[in-house]
Amino acid sequence: MGRQRQVQKPEKALKVHFDKTVPSNSENRSSFVVSIKNSLVMLIVVIAMYVARKGYLETRVTTPFDEHKVVTESGLMVPDRYWGSYRPGNYFGLKTREFHSPVVGLMWYFPNRVGPDGISIRHWCEQGDRLDRYTWTKHDGRSFGIQEIDDGPVRITTSFVKRPGGIQGGDWTARISVSHLKQESRGEPVALLFYSALDPHTQGRLNHYPGNVLSGMVG
Repeated sequence: MGRQRQVQKPEKALKVHFDKTVPSNSENRSSFVVSIKNSLVMLIVVIAMYVARKGYLETRVTTPFDEHKVVTESGLMVPDRYWGSYRPGNYFGLKTREFHSPVVGLMWYFPNRVGPDGISIRHWCEQGDRLDRYTWTKHDGRSFGIQEIDDGPVRITTSFVKRPGGIQGGDWTARISVSHLKQESRGEPVALLFYSALDPHTQGRLNHYPGNVLSGMVG
């Protein structure tokens, strides 16, 4: 018997129809107008909700917080707290509780360490100073405080004590002492700068006690 060949019929070609219809300008304009209308409607709804919410809050009754206040008096009304270490940005500083207050503070530097970039003065609490430690070891928040500052080979101890009374919130005395932590650093000098300043908005003056050595200030 002879072999019969199976002849495969060619598959029908797929016809793809592309719609080349391009929207007209009038259709584009109508869709743009619809989009603007929807945006305006949403904006009006948001404004209406905001006005309604505000009107609702205005009708609520505000009840005062009936608890003891943390600060009831300030300034010279509390004379034993009038002066204090209210300068947290400084290593050591004193001021009053008034908004425009005279200030006093401490700066120091090591003369033997002055480099080409100038003098590295310690004044503001900066991470770049790389101090080993500075902390208040004793402080009652009213009448006295003792602080220790370890800067390399030296320890600077600052302290103050207050005596209430008078019309200026009382008197205070500050003391700064330096001790060397290492025996080999005892010959290294330390320059201390204790300063006082007035706020530009303060109408006052500072007078020093008579004499060649500044031992106190009044004003």
